[in-house]
Amino acid sequence: MAKEKAQEKQWTYTVDGESYRVSSLPPEAQQALKLLIETDRKLQDLNRQRTIYSAAAVQLNTVVQNNLNEEALIEEGAEEEEASEEEASEEEASYELGGRAD
Repeated sequence: MAKEKAQEKQWTYTVDGESYRVSSLPPEAQQALKLLIETDRKLQDLNRQRTIYSAAAVQLNTVVQNNLNEEALIEEGAEEEEASEEEASEEEASYELGGRAD
């Protein structure tokens, strides 16, 4: 049992250059620290995911941009004419990078 106690990791909390032994803090503070660590890990994971999704969005946008062609180009003024013809069809929508514009 003494060996187990010696092998336990002693957690410390450091703030403003001073270190505190976590095991000596009240249970409420110990629990709060555990939640703080979990929250920080989740935020790091979310930031990694955001980086991945942002990189994917840039690449996907590049694919779309590289495939734009004259056939798909809407001439100036033609969009208004098409809009009146397509008012009955609510399924038509446009998409602008960064969000959806209906």
